[in-house]
Amino acid sequence: MNNDGEKHQYEQQLGHLLELSSISPISDIGSTSTSSSIHSASYYTEQLMDDLSIIDDIYSSYDHEQLTLAINNQVTYSTRNGALKEQMVQHLIKTESQFVHDLDAFHTHFAAEMPQFQVQKNKLAFQTTDCDILFKPTLDLISAHQVLLDELRQRLSIYGPTQIISDIFLQFFDHTNASYTAYLKGFSSTLLTLDRLHKTNAFIKFCESRQQSNPSLKDCGYYICIPLIRLSAYTQAVDQCTQLTEPAHPDYNALITISKRYKTREQQWQSLVEDCLSHYKVYKWFRAVQNSPALVTPTRRLLLYSDLIHLDPDAPTDMTDHRTYILYNDLLIFCKQQKDGRMFYQGIVILDKAVLKPMDRKIANKIRDKHQKAIKQANGSRKLSLFGIKKQQQQQPQQQQQLKSNSSNQTSTRTSTTSDSSSSGSASSIYSEDSGVYGFEIFFQFVMDKNVTSYTNPITSYGMGPVTSVASNDSVRRHILLTRSLEEQTLWNEHLQRVIKSVTSSR
Repeated sequence: MNNDGEKHQYEQQLGHLLELSSISPISDIGSTSTSSSIHSASYYTEQLMDDLSIIDDIYSSYDHEQLTLAINNQVTYSTRNGALKEQMVQHLIKTESQFVHDLDAFHTHFAAEMPQFQVQKNKLAFQTTDCDILFKPTLDLISAHQVLLDELRQRLSIYGPTQIISDIFLQFFDHTNASYTAYLKGFSSTLLTLDRLHKTNAFIKFCESRQQSNPSLKDCGYYICIPLIRLSAYTQAVDQCTQLTEPAHPDYNALITISKRYKTREQQWQSLVEDCLSHYKVYKWFRAVQNSPALVTPTRRLLLYSDLIHLDPDAPTDMTDHRTYILYNDLLIFCKQQKDGRMFYQGIVILDKAVLKPMDRKIANKIRDKHQKAIKQANGSRKLSLFGIKKQQQQQPQQQQQLKSNSSNQTSTRTSTTSDSSSSGSASSIYSEDSGVYGFEIFFQFVMDKNVTSYTNPITSYGMGPVTSVASNDSVRRHILLTRSLEEQTLWNEHLQRVIKSVTSSR
């Protein structure tokens, strides 16, 4: 509202009332009516003058430029949020389209072709119940996700500043509640069925024939697992929509409500999702590691894995023995990657009655002394201070950042480092900012039966080099492992302590 315009309007009204007050009214009632009219006009004139004075005071105390700037900023903010919200919906449509495409491919190229494959081979290669357990859980999800995708595309085609999308997320929430609950609860059965089928020649040939005709197809395990990873995307999408919506927007309150429902459901399902992912990793690593003894069972879960350095106590400064250690809830194994990229099982660490200890100080000192000597030679006989060591550590940000990110996850989440970092012989990668050496030692019984006087080891590299026969009094083995940071050491210690306690108490 313009200041001059308001004043002009009130001045016109004031002038009109003054003109009325100057006119002598003609009345048959007499002088009493005339006096009353004049008094009334005078009262309204005074009231109008008071109102005009108040308005003048308000306008004089408020900067018109500040008001204009505030309005412009609000418009800019709303426009930017609207654009970001539209981009978020576009990204959700893109990722949802890929997700639906993957599920469709799983059922088009695997589920639909299984009966035909059986007919061609003239034998019942797969039971009907196996097909139902393997394919039905994800088949029930496709329709709900397809409806979500179609609705988002339709709204995006008419997208505007006041567009409402909370009803789409609410409908999707209701449609997926029952289907995802059934999917999560039946995931273990689906995984065990898939693992059993993978051990039959008929299923292996069937999968190979599908992938040969469609090279873009992935392993069946990928398709049954992707809904687990996809679930959190919808909670994040609704939350982002809420944050990018103005409180005055007609969709704001509805988005607040549905966002709380998504977050509550995700918290309720979190432990179940993590358990399913941990179970899936057992299947994944069993297929990745040649001759692995860690079979897929209903109760086995993979807790942690990373590349560690195994140390020989007779030569503790030799850091060339890099291994991938995989910790399950009931055993610990280690393997090595060959030049062709394949992983081969190397050995097992028996955790029943095992004892976990910090790394021996003498070994740590030998490693640190060798490291200091190498740094001194590399810097022209100049001994590096702790700050110099810290600077060298900052030359490996990717390795440290990846380890930090992985080790901050939940119990069922792994830690891993890249094969390049694990295969490097640089001793500096295991030092923290204070030049500490981090690791731990596991003392475990190589021979579990006390009545056994000798034992032939079918597995080499059991932590102390090849062993062909040992006596019962030489049954304790010492396994020394070097970690790359205090964080990784702490993570392994926590998980190992829990597994050792669980395995020991269960026997």
